[in-house]
Amino acid sequence: MSTSALLIICVLAIIVSIVLAATTKINGGLFAMVFSILICYFCLGDANINHFYKLFPVKLFFTIMSITMFFGIAMENGTVLWIADSLLKLSKGRGKLIPFVLFATGLVPTMMGATGYTIIAFVAPIAFAMAKKINMKLPLTIICCSAGTMAGSNFVGGYGNTVVKTLVENSANYPTHGMDTAWSFFFGSFLSMFIIFLIAYFVWGGYKLPNIEVDTTKVKMTREQRGSFIMILLVLACILIPAIITTFTTAPAVKAFSNRFDVATLMLFGSVIAFLLKYAPSTTVIKNRVNWGTIILACGFTMLMNLLQEIGLIDILANAIATNIASWLISPLMSLIAGLMTFFVGAVSVVCPLMFPIVDAVAPVAGLSAGGVFTAVAVTACSSAISPLGTSGSLFIAQVDPELRDKCFNLQFALAFGCIAVCLVLNFLGLYSLISFK
Repeated sequence: MSTSALLIICVLAIIVSIVLAATTKINGGLFAMVFSILICYFCLGDANINHFYKLFPVKLFFTIMSITMFFGIAMENGTVLWIADSLLKLSKGRGKLIPFVLFATGLVPTMMGATGYTIIAFVAPIAFAMAKKINMKLPLTIICCSAGTMAGSNFVGGYGNTVVKTLVENSANYPTHGMDTAWSFFFGSFLSMFIIFLIAYFVWGGYKLPNIEVDTTKVKMTREQRGSFIMILLVLACILIPAIITTFTTAPAVKAFSNRFDVATLMLFGSVIAFLLKYAPSTTVIKNRVNWGTIILACGFTMLMNLLQEIGLIDILANAIATNIASWLISPLMSLIAGLMTFFVGAVSVVCPLMFPIVDAVAPVAGLSAGGVFTAVAVTACSSAISPLGTSGSLFIAQVDPELRDKCFNLQFALAFGCIAVCLVLNFLGLYSLISFK
C-alpha cells in the first residue's frame, strides 16, 4: 500500500475514533488501539502483533499513572484543599487577583526547570478547589492552569527549551543559532501565553470575581497532610535543583542523578513511601484517583500518531510545503499543523522533532526568517497542549471532578483551537520574526 494511502487511513482512523467516542460515550482510546491493530495487520505488509506493541507509549502510560497516583494521595487526604486555602490567604481574598495567583503558581516552578505536565497536574486540583469558592468560570480556570505552565516551561534551560535548542543546533543550515532560538522561543511563548491569559481574564470576567472572606487563622495540618506536603516539596526539589544547577554547570554527579530519575520515577517512589507511611489508603487512591480512562485515551491516540510518524509524515509534508505553498503562508501553515498535531502528542517531544527538519529544509529556499518559523512552530505547538488528548491536557482532565469531565473535555478542545488562533494572529503580525534571528 502506498504511503499516501496509509497516511489517509491513519488520519481517518483518528477522526473516526473521536466521532465514535463522542457518539457512543466509549473511551476513544480503545477505538484508536483497535484501529492501530487493524492498520498493522492489514496495511503494513508483514507486520505482526509485536509491531503493534512497539507502538504503545510505555513512557506516557507510566508517567500519567505515576503523577496522578502521587497527587491523588494529596487529594485524598486533603492536602490540596489546604494548599488552596493557603493561596486564598495569599491573595487576601481579592477575587480579581486569584487568576494571577494561579498563573504565577504554574509559571514560577516551570521556569525553574519543572516540566509543564508535572506542574499542571499540581496546579489543576488547587485551581478547581479555589474556583468553587469564588464561582470562577470553567474556561478561565482551565486557561489559568495551562497558560502559566506553558509560559514557564519554555524558559531557557528548561526541558522544552533545551529540546528546541538542541534540534536547531543539530540542523543542517542553522547549527550556530541554538541559543538565539532558545531565547526567542521563551519570549515568544511567554508573550503568547500571557496574552491568551489576559484574553481569558477579560472574556470570562476575571476582573469581576467577587472578594471573599478569608479566615486568616492558621489551620493546623494533620499528620497525613503534613507528610504529603513535605513529600511534594521533596519531589519538586529533586526535579528543580538539578535543572537549575545544570543550567550553570555540567557537574557529573548532577547529570548522573538527572539521567537516572525523571518526574515519573520520582513520583512513583514518593507514592510508595507515602503508602507505607499511611498518608492515604493505597486501594482507594489507585481505584479512585488514578484516572485509567485518561491513560487509555492518551495512549490510544499516541499509538496512531506513532504510526503516522513511522509511515513518513515528514517527507510528504516537506515536499508539499516547499513546492506548493506561497512563502508568506509557510510559517502560519506550519504553525497550524504543529498546533493541531499537539492535540494528540507532546509538543517538544514529538511535534518539534517532526517539524523542525521541514523548517530547516524549506526556510533557506523560501527566503524566510528561519528563527521566526522555528519559534512560531514551537510556540503554536505548545499553545494547544491543553487538548484533552495530549499529555498535559490528559493530566489536567484527570484531576477534574467526574461530573465536570465531559464539559471540560469539550472546553479543552475549544480552548486549544482558540490558543492556536491567537498564535496565528501573532504570527501574521510578525511577533515571532521580530524577536528571532533572521
